[in-house]
Amino acid sequence: MTTDQSVVFWIIMGVAGVAGGVAGGFIQKVGLAWSYRVLLFFMLISIVLLTVPATMTVYISAGLFGSMYIFLTGLFIVWSTRIFSDLPALGVSLSFLALGIGQSLGSLFAGKTIELTTYPFSFGLFAGLGLIGLLVPTPIAESSPQRGHNR
Repeated sequence: MTTDQSVVFWIIMGVAGVAGGVAGGFIQKVGLAWSYRVLLFFMLISIVLLTVPATMTVYISAGLFGSMYIFLTGLFIVWSTRIFSDLPALGVSLSFLALGIGQSLGSLFAGKTIELTTYPFSFGLFAGLGLIGLLVPTPIAESSPQRGHNR
């Protein structure tokens, strides 16, 4: 991408992140477990879209990733406050710590994988590994969202 295209990419990702702030309403309607799976699935699609060599596809990826990342961050905060209902601040702190560690380690491994292979292979690999997240059991979030909570 050119410098200008990169700037547009990051602007799209940032603006889309604002749209991800509607997580609360979505979580309330479909519950934490389904929200997590749907959002993760779309985030993984956004990663795979980066392997398609078309500017518009890359911009769509930016929009999807930006909104889904913020959405998932909100979901993890809601989820953690339900897990740590007696100490919700601890849950929020642990969520941000886990996200920070994940970003740091993920960047390191992605960079090394890209150095050893190619961008498309690396993005495909990490999207494939992300599919494992769809299998993670979510017992705290399995009850009906109509009750007003998911415990």
